[in-house]
Amino acid sequence: MNSILSGDSINICYAIYDKSGNFSKIAGTAIVSVFENTTSHISLHLLHDNTLTEENRTKFIKLTRSYGQEISFYNIEKMLPEAFNALPGDSRFSKATMYRLLIEKILPHDIKKVIYLDVDTIVTLDIARLWCEDTGDGGLAAIPEKALTHDHMIEKHICQSGFVSKDCYFNAGVLLVDMEKFRLRPNLLLEGLELLKANPNWNCYDQDILNYFFADSYRQLPIYYDIFVEAERVVGNYSLEQGIYHYAGMAVNVFQGHDVFDSLYLHYFIKTPWFDENMLLKIFALVPKSHDDCRGYLRKILNDTVGKRRCFLGFADNEAIIRSYFTFAGNERFIAIDQNSGELETNTLVNALKDMSSDEIGVLCVKNSHILINELIANGLTEGVNFVNGAAFFSSSFGGVSLDGRNLIQRL
Repeated sequence: MNSILSGDSINICYAIYDKSGNFSKIAGTAIVSVFENTTSHISLHLLHDNTLTEENRTKFIKLTRSYGQEISFYNIEKMLPEAFNALPGDSRFSKATMYRLLIEKILPHDIKKVIYLDVDTIVTLDIARLWCEDTGDGGLAAIPEKALTHDHMIEKHICQSGFVSKDCYFNAGVLLVDMEKFRLRPNLLLEGLELLKANPNWNCYDQDILNYFFADSYRQLPIYYDIFVEAERVVGNYSLEQGIYHYAGMAVNVFQGHDVFDSLYLHYFIKTPWFDENMLLKIFALVPKSHDDCRGYLRKILNDTVGKRRCFLGFADNEAIIRSYFTFAGNERFIAIDQNSGELETNTLVNALKDMSSDEIGVLCVKNSHILINELIANGLTEGVNFVNGAAFFSSSFGGVSLDGRNLIQRL
């Protein structure tokens, strides 16, 4: 562990796995948002591994010093090599998502309390407000996922199997932790990994593990401490307030134009040491590449459906619109997917796709279909085999995607 400055402060912990070298600026943006909105002294604790480059490490130090704050680095790969090698990781989650389960072993023992924040968060309130909240008897405070998704929470297998109530299941992206109580579970990671082995359909890894142990005892915090950006867009709430905005999956699309959440994110991104003239040149270079990627994605969809009967899935109210976009062959059909208060029932969609015949492929024709794709994959379905994203051909007003800027910042 290496540290600059010292003194009493608010302890905030972040975790990064930066194999591409492009993710450090995401963490830097989150850190800037904290510094910009507080007068308190902050002690940052950055959990990382060997993927953190010396260049990015230097930028973190430069950023922190420019605000007169403190930062400490903890290399999980070197400090706990056995634990690091045991950590899972896939296309949805990096190893860093599991690092929060190791804070009781990594952070100095004199730390009594810590705020854990995902790196895809933007803080617009004084973080001291969260610091002063009570963690309750369980030693952990968080925000229920059902509340922050406005009751549109994607089904979790740990809830379906009865281990955790859906009403109690919390999001692990914003946590207030009483370290003395957290240290009462010194084998949290090992016990959690055994749970994942026994329950391979638990696909939220660290979040499912934390819920298994703390869902019955954690203190529920107000929703403004973990505002899901994508959920706010879905319900049409574009009013900004003081809070912690969670860009889960990096929900920043720089090609949308006039989106308040994108503007909010970029407001802090341009204040980081990562934003300079070279960054602008990279942005300009990626725009034509994004056009090429979009055309390639559409070509792949067309190729994936060759030789198969297309089965179009969407809301009954949208059948006429869908039929106007696509020419149906005589043996192709439309399946109306159930709605609950105008929203898609994920389980109904999963079951409809699994019930299709072997010569059929589902063409997903619902707004915001890109949000559902990970959930379909988590339920054992494969994009390009069981389904394709038909909404990619729609106009933007109907939820289609023309030029996708959601991954642009990560790729810079």
